[in-house]
Amino acid sequence: MKKTVVEDCLILDINMMLRQNLIQNQSEWKSTFRIGIGSEINIKREPGCDIYRYGFIKLNYAVDNDPIEYIIPIDLTHTRTGKRIWWFLCPIQRNGIDTCLSMVKKLYLPPGGKYFGCRQCYDLSYESRQNWDRRKRKSSGKIL
Repeated sequence: MKKTVVEDCLILDINMMLRQNLIQNQSEWKSTFRIGIGSEINIKREPGCDIYRYGFIKLNYAVDNDPIEYIIPIDLTHTRTGKRIWWFLCPIQRNGIDTCLSMVKKLYLPPGGKYFGCRQCYDLSYESRQNWDRRKRKSSGKIL
């Protein structure tokens, strides 16, 4: 059975938000994204607080007329050269107890899903991996 692929998901991309100067701005902002006829995702950026040092985004949307509202924490790390790297912390609860909190650049909302989460939590694959023909690899004589 084929896995769900990221290409079929809605994607929240922190790098896209950085290019639009939304994340590094510590002030509050709001934005709305249309995701289909009569459907939209409202995103609100909240500045840092005691719990989440670098703040979070708050999502508000509906799935099958069921209102969904939750937060996605944002984190920041630095490279040895001083470059700043922004991350989402995955908000998905694993085994009903622990929150994943993996540091990721993209979060996905798969078809039929209710919450954005990381690729590992949803066991997502890529279209190119699904279509890879193992016979081609064997016949090519190349070591991969």
